[in-house]
Amino acid sequence: MNIRNERSPEPLAGRLKLFIRLTKMIRPHKKLLIASVLFSITGHLSTIGLTGFAAVAAAVIITDGKFSLPAVIAAVICVITRGALRYGEHYFGHDIAFRLLFDIRKKIFEAVNRLAPAKLLDRKTGDICSTVMADVECVETFFAHTLAPVIVGIIVPIIMLSVFAAIKPEFALIMLPFYLLMGLFVPVVSFQSSAADGNEYRNSLSKMNSMLVENLQGLKELMLFNREEERLDGILRETGLCNHSYRKIRSNEGLLAAVVEIIMLAAAAAVIGFGGGFVVSGTADIGDLITVAVLSITSFGPLISLIFLSNSLVNTAAAAGRIFALIDEKPVVDDMDELQGGCITDFRIEEPPTAESVNFVYPGTGRKILEDLSLTIKKNRITALKAESGRGKSTVLYLMMRFFDPTNGRMILNKSDLKKFNLDCLRGGISYFTQETTLFNISVMDNIRLADESATDEEVFKSAEKAGIHHYICSLPSGYNTTAGEQGSRFSSGERQRIGLARIFLQNNHVILLDEPVSNLDSENEKLIMQNLKNGLEGRTVVLVSHRPSVIDIADDIIEF
Repeated sequence: MNIRNERSPEPLAGRLKLFIRLTKMIRPHKKLLIASVLFSITGHLSTIGLTGFAAVAAAVIITDGKFSLPAVIAAVICVITRGALRYGEHYFGHDIAFRLLFDIRKKIFEAVNRLAPAKLLDRKTGDICSTVMADVECVETFFAHTLAPVIVGIIVPIIMLSVFAAIKPEFALIMLPFYLLMGLFVPVVSFQSSAADGNEYRNSLSKMNSMLVENLQGLKELMLFNREEERLDGILRETGLCNHSYRKIRSNEGLLAAVVEIIMLAAAAAVIGFGGGFVVSGTADIGDLITVAVLSITSFGPLISLIFLSNSLVNTAAAAGRIFALIDEKPVVDDMDELQGGCITDFRIEEPPTAESVNFVYPGTGRKILEDLSLTIKKNRITALKAESGRGKSTVLYLMMRFFDPTNGRMILNKSDLKKFNLDCLRGGISYFTQETTLFNISVMDNIRLADESATDEEVFKSAEKAGIHHYICSLPSGYNTTAGEQGSRFSSGERQRIGLARIFLQNNHVILLDEPVSNLDSENEKLIMQNLKNGLEGRTVVLVSHRPSVIDIADDIIEF
């Protein structure tokens, strides 16, 4: 699976679809959006009103030689209310943003869960982490600082054009092209011209994060083989590429700042130039000219926000594209929907799925792993699968768990096609132990209890005893309350594997699949664990894969293919 965008920019219509999709996500929180927009509009009008009323007061002094108390009071009110309005605008805007970030992260984790494990085999952990963290944080800008400002950037100029028209219609006509230029033409051109840079930056950032995670995870190996400098050079190279694309985005922002200043000065010059003519001709007085000239400068505030948002939206579009690509990715296997008759949810698993003339090719490889395999496992016995390395022993277990579907042929459970069974029920009813055990940075007790959250402490202890790890855990300073560390770093690979076996015993399913259950154990511990397995799994149906003859020896049946 590859969700990375190419260097060439996506068509404008495609990016608009992304923003429309992001906008639709706000529907459940539309009341908060309305509140944010109202606070933002009134806040901007307060800022404009402050300078406007000050201009009116100055104009009265110039034209009439009097002090305008109402104009001064109105200006003071604008000062006082602006702070509260600004607070409300940011409060409601960020409230929406954080609610929606929660929704997006939930969708991402649901997608990853749905795609695992088949579609994640060729995905780097750092790339997924970049989508979950960096890309989601980038999208926050759209919800907190984009949607409401866009609405405000439309409404406030309309209000100001009405104000100008009330003073003199010609002033509104003078300002209209400058509003269109700053609020529409410049943002669209800027967005189009820098879209490729945004895609390049997000992809470069993702690659850099992925490399950092990979090197941190393999730091011990790099130190052992004295390859730290080489990998550091690679990180610095990726960082340089990331910085280069980021500088191009920032350079574009500098150009935009210059354009903003030119447009604002041009608007003021146009107002003063034409307004001066009106004053000379007697169709407007000096007070109107002063007021309009001041308002023409301050009224661009919402539109300035739109121009600089266009640059940040380049990053947002790239991040949203990566997020939605992951969310929309189709899994290799999925539950049958209602149109297909729905899936079976009420069933017991007393024996593992069987293979019926199965052929299997891993997607994208073209290499046939299994060919015309038919396989039946006897109930309540331990069966070992024996074949040369790379001939598909572990693949058979993948098919039994329905991580993949056969390329041809069928997997059968309870005389029905395995595709008809609910995936959660299927995988919850079969215990599957892999070569690598993942421990989370929580207590050992909670790590084992992942297999059954309702299990009592005594049940956890008994499962750990069967796995040969109980006494070691008890010898730790905090016993079962000891935290495992990141990825179980406080335990050796063999200790992690035995904790994984304790989970299998605690899950207490009748059907158990074991893929190299003692691959990380020494001979002494292997002998202990295999004896525990032999005793603990008596009366259950076990499918065993291992390269070690001593492990195969515990099997009641051996199937070679």
